[in-house]
Amino acid sequence: MTQHIGRVLAALAVLASAPTPVSAQGTAFAYQGRLNEGGSPATGLYDLRFGLYNVPEGGAALGGLLTNTATPVNNGLFGVILDFGNQFSGAARWLEIGVRTNGGGPFALLTPRQSISSAPHAVRAIEAAGVPAGTVTSAMLADGAVTRGKIAAGAVSQLGASDGSPAAALQVNADGLIGLGVASPAAGLDIAASKEAFSLEALSTRRDELGGYMTLQGAWDVVAQGNLVAVAAAGESGITLLDISNPSAPALRSQFRDGDGAFTNLAGIYRLAMKPNLLLAAASGDSAVTFIGIADPANPVKLAELRDGVGGFDGLANVSVAAVSGNLAALGSAAEGAVTLVDISNPSLPAKRAEIRNGVGGFNRLSAIESLAVEGNLLAIGSSSPDRTITLVDVSNPTSPLKRAELVGGAPGYEALGRLTGLAMSGGL
Repeated sequence: MTQHIGRVLAALAVLASAPTPVSAQGTAFAYQGRLNEGGSPATGLYDLRFGLYNVPEGGAALGGLLTNTATPVNNGLFGVILDFGNQFSGAARWLEIGVRTNGGGPFALLTPRQSISSAPHAVRAIEAAGVPAGTVTSAMLADGAVTRGKIAAGAVSQLGASDGSPAAALQVNADGLIGLGVASPAAGLDIAASKEAFSLEALSTRRDELGGYMTLQGAWDVVAQGNLVAVAAAGESGITLLDISNPSAPALRSQFRDGDGAFTNLAGIYRLAMKPNLLLAAASGDSAVTFIGIADPANPVKLAELRDGVGGFDGLANVSVAAVSGNLAALGSAAEGAVTLVDISNPSLPAKRAEIRNGVGGFNRLSAIESLAVEGNLLAIGSSSPDRTITLVDVSNPTSPLKRAELVGGAPGYEALGRLTGLAMSGGL
């Protein structure tokens, strides 16, 4: 078994309760270290033996050997109190550490010995209060010695880069605005235009007609629930289901197109909505929404389908967007300027609850519906130009939806609202 201790994290005198002469000071100090076992951070109980030396190799232990049995180690980190007596004269010292599993076998010596920093030599201090102002340099401070409680509120408002350029890489102004690479932040988080806001790592890539994937051409929408991902591809009029339990190696569970088996209304599929065991597919080419059971993703089952003009569903022409929350589904059609609310408590028998139409009941900015989001009792409808509006709707009673507000592009605070191809929401009314 190969073991080694990482570098000393902290070693300092801890017994002196007030500035007093060395004769009244204690000689114990706290030691923190890192223990790896088999190349990974150790966790468990270990026996640790410590010896203090005045040479890096050989020599005799100063003050005898100290054994700490059943020392807790958590994720590689441990801490102990060591007291070798008055052995710190100011000369160099090295710490030798032996380790074994709790109560088992001989100690394995960890090499090389660890050079003790100057911190334990503080036991030789005569009177801390006699240190002249401005004589303590950063090099004299032990790692971790300056804690949050020692820094006055408002004392730190900027941080520099590790190499000193820029000198103020992070700025916080008096209004609480944060700048990254920006000297005078003008927003809650203001990032320098020349910098990337995020750096994303691609864990895996799947392409159409490679590795068995045959329905990804024109991939348009992606939804996920737990470890299951569904991809809608308008070019293929198809759907692909993948297991992403291991996101670096997603596994194909099934793929199907318009015309496969019972799936006959998937032409021009653009948007999906998903909840546990259920997938909704909005296909504008067929003016239809298909309800698909995905309890077994390898064997998806058509449960029901809604078509424009059939069974009282008259607002689904070229339906191109869907959203779901709990037992409520919202289906949007730009061609109709309409959103249909559907009870899906029984997904095999979806029931229409209401229809919201542009120009009816105070809903006057729904002429170009491109996105929906629903969470709890709140529905958000995104309508692009000429509306440039997000309409917020109370759907606590799905049979009587109530408009709560309109967020209009160009109005103060909403200047950036333009084409609303996607909405996301967390929390409802």
